[in-house]
Amino acid sequence: MPLILALLLAQAATQAPAKPEPFPYPPELEKLSEEGYRGLTAGEPAHAEATLRKLIDLAPENPRAWRLLGFALLRQEKPHEAISAFDKAEALHVDAARLPSLLSGRAEARLRTQNPGRARMDVDQALALDRGDAYAQLVSGMIYAVAGNLVDARRALERSIRAQPQNPDAHLLLAQILSAQERVEDSRNEIALARAQGASPATLQSADEHNRSLERFSLVWKIPLALVAALALAVLFLFAAGGALSTFEMRSLRELKSSDASLQGEATAGENLVHRLYLCALWFGTIFFYLSVPAMVVISLATGLGLIYLMFTQMSQIPIKLVLILLVLAIGGTWAIVRSLFLRMGEREDGLRVSEAEEPQLFAALREVSQVTGTRMVDRVYLEMGAMAAVRESGGALRVLAGRGQRVLHLGFWTLFGLDKSEVKAILAHEYGHFSHGETRLTPVIGRIQATLFLMLARMASLGRWVWINPVYWYLRFYMQAFLATTASHSRRKELLADRAAALAYGGDAFGRALRSVIEADMLFDRYAGLLAGTLRRSGRPCDELYRAMAAARAVEPPRLHEARVRQALESEPGRFDSHPPPADRIARVAGVVGQRQHDAAPAISLFTDAQATAHTLAEQIRSNVDTNLAAQATPPGKPVEMAPEAQLWFAEGVALHAAAIELAEGNDPESDSLFIKAMDRLRAALGDSDPLLVPALSSLAKAHERGGRAADARAAAQRGLAILAAHPDPGTQNELQAVLARLDKAA
Repeated sequence: MPLILALLLAQAATQAPAKPEPFPYPPELEKLSEEGYRGLTAGEPAHAEATLRKLIDLAPENPRAWRLLGFALLRQEKPHEAISAFDKAEALHVDAARLPSLLSGRAEARLRTQNPGRARMDVDQALALDRGDAYAQLVSGMIYAVAGNLVDARRALERSIRAQPQNPDAHLLLAQILSAQERVEDSRNEIALARAQGASPATLQSADEHNRSLERFSLVWKIPLALVAALALAVLFLFAAGGALSTFEMRSLRELKSSDASLQGEATAGENLVHRLYLCALWFGTIFFYLSVPAMVVISLATGLGLIYLMFTQMSQIPIKLVLILLVLAIGGTWAIVRSLFLRMGEREDGLRVSEAEEPQLFAALREVSQVTGTRMVDRVYLEMGAMAAVRESGGALRVLAGRGQRVLHLGFWTLFGLDKSEVKAILAHEYGHFSHGETRLTPVIGRIQATLFLMLARMASLGRWVWINPVYWYLRFYMQAFLATTASHSRRKELLADRAAALAYGGDAFGRALRSVIEADMLFDRYAGLLAGTLRRSGRPCDELYRAMAAARAVEPPRLHEARVRQALESEPGRFDSHPPPADRIARVAGVVGQRQHDAAPAISLFTDAQATAHTLAEQIRSNVDTNLAAQATPPGKPVEMAPEAQLWFAEGVALHAAAIELAEGNDPESDSLFIKAMDRLRAALGDSDPLLVPALSSLAKAHERGGRAADARAAAQRGLAILAAHPDPGTQNELQAVLARLDKAA
């Protein structure tokens, strides 16, 4: 304030009229007046006060000294004394040129004594005398600011600065007003002007404190917002990169024909380039996911705690329940993210492990395939109960990534029943192709991220629908979709390249037949293995002939039903996240490709030393799994019942015929009736005449006879079923059979 005071005093002096000073001092007192004036302008108000009091003692009726004394006291934070001095100067009729500054000074003093009303009266009077008075506008701005009227305060300060540009106090106060309006950049500009005009560093720092506070507070939302933007860009990149690479490469592969020279090699230069680009996209997705974890934690906490802060600052009444929900959202979401990072990924060790000593012919075939495909032999082999084949690399993540993991083959035993040796070798060549293309090295990393994503989402979703307001939840959903889409398209491409390896090794037609057979076998296993084993075990019967039973079930299925199912499986379009292209497309791509090896039509099952013993061992594993599941459901197997191997086959035939008959009956196919009769015959041969397992078939048979107008046969089937249920009650089935009899009686 000393500088502005000097300026206003100088202004008052320059505005003095040319006529003689209205309140002159004799020469000796004029020196004291000038000394007091210099003390004020030099920022020495205490010295100025002492000098001015001497002057007043010598000339108490001169208003000039009282006015200057008021400013000296005001600068020393003595507002009450300053008001008295200003009042005295006014009472002594200070001249008109000095009156506006006197009124403005007194207004400032009154403001400091918490009397803004009187201060406003004084400053308005000063402005009425001189609207362009810089000091009066400054004090007016101060009064407006104290009243909370920042708009008028800003206007007054801007008028003060226009009237007197060299006005550091006005610049500083305007900077504070702009900061309160959260206009940090404009505030900083005013502070810079005040600095250039000589404002003290301490005053400058004080004026900028609120700006620094705003910047620190803005980080609370700017950092999470920047992180959200970064996460969104990563998701968009994955979507774009995965989609572009998939479209380009699948179009390129789709244009290949069996006669193209490019099929005579493993991969073209363009395919290798796309492979590298795919790896870059996948590694980006992998690394960025882990790098984004701290960002997810920050965003999750900021969302919940930020909403709580807004509630406490913007709402008059705080709903405690909502606060608790938001706390759970913030802390629970963070815990779900962090906890899911420590997911344990156990290695798959199911199946029946076989060694070369046990199965030398199988391992000889595996060694041949490794030589033909030019890649290292597998280290471990597991026979699986079902039909599908797969490979993986076992060991620590770094070991696998470096290509030093153990190679593991999972071979579906059920597949071998429908293949010859060349066909099964073509399947093995396809699996070896995954090794040669190096994709199994990245599989553990991708699998871990996918599992972690699923787990994070599941744990966040368990917090309830409130989790929808957490941006992290949506980021994880979209990131998972982008990551799965990218990995799936990469996997589909690798399947086609592995198909090529199999076709070049053992012929495209052999691989096509093998692929169709594998799909067919997998469908049959899914359709019958669990059904047969579960039904037999619940009744206490064995299922040691399960593989022969499934073959028997396949043999009695109506060909048109079977072919329709296979055709649907071959031609079905893949979903966005499917890892395999349509089988029909895969078969068509390699059709006609000539392989390196001559075709061997010997049954693939002959690769095993004792296929029947192996089948029994795997059937025993299936039985054990079924028993475990039944025990977990509190429905353990029934009392042991003897069942001959042939009876197990008849039972499987009866189940297959009954299922086919139901399917045909839904389409009003007349063949269904004969199938119901055949199914009943097979089941009676397998189970006898009074087993409760016959009841569902008897109920279906009764309804079929009823539809066909064979009332006597329908009645006989229904009565036989009710007779069995008398010893083994089942209210639902009993009601169905009684309804059949009621309808027959009514129609009679």
